[in-house]
Amino acid sequence: MSKNVDIANVTRRRFLAVAGGVVATSSLVPSKDSTLFAATLPPTPVADYPVTIDVSDPSNIKYSTPAKGDASTLDKVTMGQTFTWTVKPLSKFHLAILFPKTPFSLHGFMGSQDDASQGKIGGKITATVGAYKYWVVVHDGATGKTYTHDPKIIVGRGFDAEEEIDFALDDLKVADEKLSRQPELQERIRTVENELKQIVRQLKSK
Repeated sequence: MSKNVDIANVTRRRFLAVAGGVVATSSLVPSKDSTLFAATLPPTPVADYPVTIDVSDPSNIKYSTPAKGDASTLDKVTMGQTFTWTVKPLSKFHLAILFPKTPFSLHGFMGSQDDASQGKIGGKITATVGAYKYWVVVHDGATGKTYTHDPKIIVGRGFDAEEEIDFALDDLKVADEKLSRQPELQERIRTVENELKQIVRQLKSK
């Protein structure tokens, strides 16, 4: 994987499509100097946020930690805290975690059930503030099925207007793609999208 990849310009739809196939075949082998995915990491003895991804119901993927029953959004996270991810109830899986904008030193982590059981899928928060939506791809090694989702980590003060608008734009683009047969709704979405883009430009100019 090239270290010059501009991951911020990768759309959610494209990533999920490509990553699903990559994880399924375990074909992504990061180089030691990759700034995208981490090579196999040493285990994290006791993570501050050991996140479990529950794919029992593919239409309602759930996230939890020992301290929080719903960890789909984790707020009040601070710099230096550690995260790990694993999956249940699968006995054999490959997992990929990707951050378009990352609170870690890398943009992603991936590994198998063996890596997850040793706390090797994860890392330490290096950001001081921001909201970070991330993309999850789980490949079931037994059935061949792939599950995708996009939870969030909030670091520091817990709200960033520009970040929230960016997230809204991402969701609008997804909705736009699904409304190709409803031009009136599609046009309304694009109007809102353009207004949000203008707000982002104004925020960045201040």
